[in-house]
Amino acid sequence: DVEVKPVSEYLNINDQSYSNAIEGYLNTNRFNIIVPPKYFKDALKTYHRHSKDIFGVTLVDTNKLESQDIKGGTLSEFIESSNIRMLLNRVYYVDDVLDLPNHRTAITKDCMFYNNYGVRKIKPDVYRIKYIGKAAIENNIKLEEKEIERLTKELSIIIKEKQSLTKLVN
Repeated sequence: DVEVKPVSEYLNINDQSYSNAIEGYLNTNRFNIIVPPKYFKDALKTYHRHSKDIFGVTLVDTNKLESQDIKGGTLSEFIESSNIRMLLNRVYYVDDVLDLPNHRTAITKDCMFYNNYGVRKIKPDVYRIKYIGKAAIENNIKLEEKEIERLTKELSIIIKEKQSLTKLVN
């Protein structure tokens, strides 16, 4: 009866204009495992017992998480969360790339990311498929519908080409 979920299921993005930045910044942290604080040690023992088979999964020490207030100017302004806000409370958002170096860690809507005195662009593949919040499913359905539409057009072209080639052969 213990609720075990990834971070992405505890978050909801309330400003979709920052969805790519949040998904891109969190990247694999979206899949960190959250268990209730009183079960952390049991979860840790279980994880350790199975660690030869499981790699790259982070079990969050929920005893260290505190429900934090929103820190103004950070990505935490754009999420609804009970105790995961701390993940985004250190990342400032800026509109202009020239403002990135004004913060220790900052990001633009288009995913230019400044950290450790360097700037990099987050690869769009990281945030193309959404995992965070209620809008994630809708976004992914739209992506799949576009792909179906593209493949249907491609199939139509191939069928026409086949018909033309069949006429030539016959």
